[in-house]
Amino acid sequence: MLTLLVPSNQFPTPPAAAKPPVPRVPPRVYARLVRELKLNYKFALRPWRKSMTGMAWELKYADGRIQRLIAAPRPRGPVSAAIFLHEVGHHAIGFHRYASRALEEFYTWQWAFREMETRQIPVTTAVLKHYDASMHHYTRP
Repeated sequence: MLTLLVPSNQFPTPPAAAKPPVPRVPPRVYARLVRELKLNYKFALRPWRKSMTGMAWELKYADGRIQRLIAAPRPRGPVSAAIFLHEVGHHAIGFHRYASRALEEFYTWQWAFREMETRQIPVTTAVLKHYDASMHHYTRP
């Protein structure tokens, strides 16, 4: 058996400290999230989207009824949960509450981030990238 002795100052330097792993959220947390918010904000879900996009809207009927609807990806991780929560936020805050659409989007995202924090769903860098792209869409000249 051959043992190689190398002075300690000749070892390569270790890579920079890796980011700590994102805590894994159990699937039951996401299922409870959907259940609770549907009951609380009285919205109907369209079929789950496969893409990381969402949409929230209301149907107003002649008899005065309002039906709240959401199309979003099924919450399975931080990004899909953020998109889902953002769409619920439109119903939680209310449509046309702010003068500009960009301001409405901003406050809806802030609502989603508070919900994520309350439910201990991590706001990851991927979530923040999605937020930045969304806000850029509404604030570009």
